[in-house]
Amino acid sequence: MKKLLASISILLCVNANAFASTLEQKPETNTLDSDAVTELDAFINDLADKDTFSGTVLLAKDGKILYSAARGLASKRFNVPNNLQTKLNLGSMNKMFTATAVMQLVEQNKISLDDKLDQYLDDSWLPKEVSSKIEIHHLLTHSSGLGSYFTAEFFNSSKNKFRALADYKPLIVGSTLEFEPGTTSHYSNTGMFLLGAVIEAAAGQDYFSYLSQNIYEPAGMINSGCYEMDQPVPNLAIGYTPDESKATGWVNNLYMHVLKGGARRRLFFNC
Repeated sequence: MKKLLASISILLCVNANAFASTLEQKPETNTLDSDAVTELDAFINDLADKDTFSGTVLLAKDGKILYSAARGLASKRFNVPNNLQTKLNLGSMNKMFTATAVMQLVEQNKISLDDKLDQYLDDSWLPKEVSSKIEIHHLLTHSSGLGSYFTAEFFNSSKNKFRALADYKPLIVGSTLEFEPGTTSHYSNTGMFLLGAVIEAAAGQDYFSYLSQNIYEPAGMINSGCYEMDQPVPNLAIGYTPDESKATGWVNNLYMHVLKGGARRRLFFNC
């Protein structure tokens, strides 16, 4: 059972309703399934009672939904509970959609995994001596040698400045290689972000539109996207981070993020 709970833990930050259009609800007839659902429900309720989990959960087997639930608050300020349609911030899990988009374009022969980065991006993104060494598969596998654009310049900048991918150029253009591409691996936010710019160059449209038209809509994810946080998006959850220095014990993380996400993180997910 511990293995079961570990295997489904990734779903704690994914909206339970996201698969509802493709899965059929069925009665729980299998004893093992029933036991799993009972234990999962107790586990989720325990976390929610401790205020250490807020979100939605879905457990499915063989194309059938066994369990779905929403717990916690979408807004602590207004005491609004999450529901199965609440849009939740996936953060860096958006990287899987960026990777999917790249591989779609590989299938369409618009990108080759062996292509050099400078075939798609000019020196307004990176100096040619850097981009000419990096291949697309290096970016996908975090082996490009690039680091993270989360620098002091980023944190000291107004988050209003960052909406389109090109708005991040000043943060990225000075990047240097921590190691020769392909020689080792190190998690890279900059590398994954640049894949978004490659998608725009190869597809001939902006990153957000490409994902919407080629991933979200075909998958039935009609309420998913990188929403602008200064817009009144219905049923959108606000994120919180524990902070014992605050009187409430929490800090709203809305102001820690840019107004609109990019290729490496911040997707609001709901089907």
